Amino acid sequence: MAAKTKGGELYKASEVDQARSKYLQALEILRDLGDVATLTNDERGKAFEQNVLCYNNVALCCLLLKDYGEAVIFAGNALLLIKTLEARIPEAQIWQALLKAGFTQDKLLKGIKKKSHFYIGKAELYRKNYEEALGHFEQSLALIASDAAYAAEAKQLKEFISTASKLRGQEKKREKSTWSKAFSKSQKEYDSAPSSPAPSSNKHSMNDQPLSATTSKGSVTNFNGIKLDMSAVEGVNKDGNAGKKDEMLAKIGSRAVAASAGSGTDSSFGGLLFGVGLLGLIGGGLYWWSRLQTHQKR
Repeated sequence: MAAKTKGGELYKASEVDQARSKYLQALEILRDLGDVATLTNDERGKAFEQNVLCYNNVALCCLLLKDYGEAVIFAGNALLLIKTLEARIPEAQIWQALLKAGFTQDKLLKGIKKKSHFYIGKAELYRKNYEEALGHFEQSLALIASDAAYAAEAKQLKEFISTASKLRGQEKKREKSTWSKAFSKSQKEYDSAPSSPAPSSNKHSMNDQPLSATTSKGSVTNFNGIKLDMSAVEGVNKDGNAGKKDEMLAKIGSRAVAASAGSGTDSSFGGLLFGVGLLGLIGGGLYWWSRLQTHQKR
């Protein structure tokens, strides 16, 4: 394809942004070919190969341009196509057409698929998504680990895996330390707060045992303490070169992004649930305390 070829020339000339535009143009041409049912198997095979190559090339350009969210999307699109074909090997007619044209399973897996995983892993590493980065680096390595011909690339991938693993460990330690300090402070303030007065009658109503003003303020202070500690987390991240994640500039391929996103949980999720629950408790207490004050004024 002329657009893809021109993209390659621009890339070699370090005109990365223009190269990306040409690769995107090539993808538009492939999209406009029409219904694949009208194409021969040979044509469908060529279209498949050009699609996955262009998706990876766009992802590489996005990495160099620091558009990490888009890099994940385009490399994810390539992975989606590859996995769809993999599920139908060897009986798929399009696969038979690819073999006839000289395409091999090694080229598909050790060449194209390996790069897709690597590009996603590198983009996620830059976005501080260490768990996702580690997963994709490991999948990329698994495709070539047993092949001596890829020893140099395997060594490089092992270095990326080591880096991602160390950064993930550091991040978890920071989160654990931050939340431990936050909950310790919250517990100390809670323990030092005066108890609510005992009810003055045996009647049972919601107004009999309102949160005292002191307790309410203490709870609010506790909750704000957690929020302040969250700000401290951002400060630590900034100082440790692990600041906020770059905003994903997703323009197309949302389904591919869903396929490439990590499923790991964040240790801060439990803290978030605690904060939300605490906020609800404070809101309910303040509501009934205000009702009591209004009732007493009457």
